[in-house]
Amino acid sequence: MLSENVMEKSVAKKTEADTHHVPNAEEISLETVINLLVKKGVLSADELFSLEDQMREYRQYKNDVKYMKIKNNYDRGRFPKLKKSMSKRKWSRRLGSMLFGWKWKKVKKSQTYY
Repeated sequence: MLSENVMEKSVAKKTEADTHHVPNAEEISLETVINLLVKKGVLSADELFSLEDQMREYRQYKNDVKYMKIKNNYDRGRFPKLKKSMSKRKWSRRLGSMLFGWKWKKVKKSQTYY
């Protein structure tokens, strides 16, 4: 009898929680979130303004400095076509290791690395 009362109460709580509408993140404005953080004491208004100033300085610095990439990250090494053709036989892999210092890995046939 006691367990039935507990079950009924838990089902009643569950239906109340299911009927409560939780808005989407798109419906909540940034102003509401900031006001709530300041009101709860998680963040003070002074801290908020100092962080905003830091972000503005960082964005200004980032926009002023222009970087130019000079090296391609995907480097296949010297003679990539020769290495691919030499990878098919054990004796040619050994020859490539001796002549060019190439390193070899075992890979699945579905993948092609050279």
